[in-house]
Amino acid sequence: MRFLSFALLIMVLGEGQSRAANFSVGGSGGMEFPFWHTERMDPGLRAEGFYRIDPYEVRFDYSYLQVHYYSVLLAKKFFFTQDDIRPFVEAALGPCFVNTPHKGLGYGISPEISLGAELGINEHFSSSLTMRYSAYWYFGDTKSGTMEANHGLSVVAGISLWF
Repeated sequence: MRFLSFALLIMVLGEGQSRAANFSVGGSGGMEFPFWHTERMDPGLRAEGFYRIDPYEVRFDYSYLQVHYYSVLLAKKFFFTQDDIRPFVEAALGPCFVNTPHKGLGYGISPEISLGAELGINEHFSSSLTMRYSAYWYFGDTKSGTMEANHGLSVVAGISLWF
């Protein structure tokens, strides 16, 4: 059994030059640090799931910063190289939904800009590390009235399965 595990590890890591495919699914997780202009400044969790056809991506985000944030974003990545390590800049935009405690559901728009790098592990897997600035502008029954705007910085690590 140990030999089989070792052989599998060698096959996965010893792939050499990885070839990027067109289509992938994956997920990311990390921390979000708010830049709010209120008393709520504690960092929170961020989780993402995505579907990607290079360079476009549809991403489903969830963040918890004493408020539940949900968003569906359409993003475009701009890669600087097409090597095994691919640094990128990304721009994204989409609707967001906010569930505020004791207030209800707010809805609005969330623009994001990201800077990161993707590492091709082999033909079918890649990992990434991304620093993302996101803003939330939403309407509804919020703590500050009928409209609220917040922003923050997140750091997420992810993995992709390529087909």
